[in-house]
Amino acid sequence: MIHDRSDRMVPAVDATLLADAHGPLTRFVMTEGLGHYRILGADAVLDDVSSFLGTPSEVEGTVPTTA
Repeated sequence: MIHDRSDRMVPAVDATLLADAHGPLTRFVMTEGLGHYRILGADAVLDDVSSFLGTPSEVEGTVPTTA
């Protein structure tokens, strides 16, 4: 989960509570100065998401597939 401290639509405290509610498997990243919309295209955020998701070979077999 990625959230920005200056998000005017969702307070940072709400994002923190949501991340905490999902337990230890949740990865929570707080950014600064991107707001609610610019966060979606920020290079650092996209790099973090790509790193979290990994490459297909790294995550192969971890997601159930339908036969």
